[in-house]
Amino acid sequence: MLRKTLLLLGAFCVAPYIFAQNFLFPLDLRPAYLSANFGELRPNHFHSGLDFKTDKVEGKVVRAVDSGYVSRVGITPGGYGRVLYVTHPNGYTSVYAHLKVLDSRVDSLVMAYQYEKHVQTVDMSFMPGQIPVERGQQIALSGNSGSSGGPHLHFEIRKTENQHALNPLLFYNIRDISRPKILRIGVYPMDTNSFVNHTQKNQYFETISKGNGVFVLKDPITVWGNIGFSVQGYDYMPDQSNIYGFYTVSLICNNQTIYSRTIDEVDFSTTNDINSLIDYEERLRSKRNYERMWVEPNNDLKIYTKLVNNGIYQTTENDSAQCEIRATDIAGNMASIVLRLQQNTVDSLDVRTMPTKQLHSCADTFIYTYEKFQFKAKPRTFFSDFTCAVTVDESNPKKRYFSKQYKVETDQVIFKKSAEIIIPYNLPDSLQGKGIIENCGKKTPIMTRFDDEGCAHAFVKTGGKFAVVVDTVAPSIKISQEKLNDMTNQSYILFKMADNYSGVAKYNAYIDGVWQILDYDSKSGAVFLWFDRARMEFGKKHTLRIVLEDLCHNVFEQEYEFYK
Repeated sequence: MLRKTLLLLGAFCVAPYIFAQNFLFPLDLRPAYLSANFGELRPNHFHSGLDFKTDKVEGKVVRAVDSGYVSRVGITPGGYGRVLYVTHPNGYTSVYAHLKVLDSRVDSLVMAYQYEKHVQTVDMSFMPGQIPVERGQQIALSGNSGSSGGPHLHFEIRKTENQHALNPLLFYNIRDISRPKILRIGVYPMDTNSFVNHTQKNQYFETISKGNGVFVLKDPITVWGNIGFSVQGYDYMPDQSNIYGFYTVSLICNNQTIYSRTIDEVDFSTTNDINSLIDYEERLRSKRNYERMWVEPNNDLKIYTKLVNNGIYQTTENDSAQCEIRATDIAGNMASIVLRLQQNTVDSLDVRTMPTKQLHSCADTFIYTYEKFQFKAKPRTFFSDFTCAVTVDESNPKKRYFSKQYKVETDQVIFKKSAEIIIPYNLPDSLQGKGIIENCGKKTPIMTRFDDEGCAHAFVKTGGKFAVVVDTVAPSIKISQEKLNDMTNQSYILFKMADNYSGVAKYNAYIDGVWQILDYDSKSGAVFLWFDRARMEFGKKHTLRIVLEDLCHNVFEQEYEFYK
């Protein structure tokens, strides 16, 4: 019902605030300015809420947008950081992320849980009535915790029944009279019998603005066969320098809509399929997100409202044609571009460069075996039918590798789901427990499991060259013993931790032998031990012991003296 309502409203270009003012704003700041909107194209996911600006500072009062109860709380070094979930009786749950300080009732329960379980990260749920909140009640202070690029409040409204995130701008009326901008267009030959400007290569074009949301290309595009289109651009809001994502995108060819999509809901179980929506290869090359206006077989996104031939345009005759691309924001502001197409059948100017591929079905299990090496993909691991080849490199520069190097080559730049690689290895007894699989081209480690039969297992979402390497260097920290000597007037101990390769897996601190809560910020590597959260006696000299362990079980342990 929600989707149908939005389509009707969008058809008449009426701003679809169908739930306007049912909820309070989560911040007192007026006017409410956004640094990011709902549905923006992010790495491996859609942005699932609104990012409210907080005047570039932490500590702004965060209020419950309606009455209900705190149903969940999370604390992680990355991701949402400190996050609070409030479930409301109307079927919605509001989410407040990157917080600095939690509601005192929540905080006391979280602290007790951490000290009982000796855990630094938290994901706790609460029963109805355990922590009730009233509409407008202060529940937190805004912050910059987790994977936040600066102080702000990340805010979501979810359906309680399935935890799908809804566009909060369906509930709030934030003034917007600025049009989106279409900056670039991509045009793609989709098979060996298709051509764009007489080539079988993807073509990208910069647009020219004519004002009032109208864009054009300098020249017509010559096409033949099955043709795909993509669009790159941004939305804007009045008096703001930020860029935002499109709300709707549509493709109309010869007066027929063959593609349209609307992002008003994000299902977290399929948000990773954004990698099929965007031109992932071009993103790696140019750092730009081109949104593809066709749908691959294993793309499970539910954002599509109209599809003809899965959005692929088919030329039919030698003639001129036109396709129009439209992009709108939720307020109904629109940008559009009309593409002039010259449809020419294959002729002497067309250059065939697209090789005939041996494709494997994306609906089937795929297993490649070479001696003890295996590359294993379950059905629907790939977005579409794919190529795959494996080559073996036995060279070992600088004696870095403890296995052969196995190169997995595929035309799929990014996978829908992870595939398993199994690599036979040969580690001496002195290095047992220190091995890890590496993506050799990027020199990045991959979480690895070792079995009892001499094989290492890991899961990957891209092709590449893989081998087993070792990490024998323990993590390290930076801390000033001089500053530690007298902490009388200090509210915390600060140190920074780092690891040279596999990454810190565990971090703990003890004061006089008693385990302590640490506040770790993964983006900076900073770790805070707050004295108001510590379990210790005051007015005496103490021993601080810090213990770190990386993914390859290398351990750092050091003791320090301080007075507090």
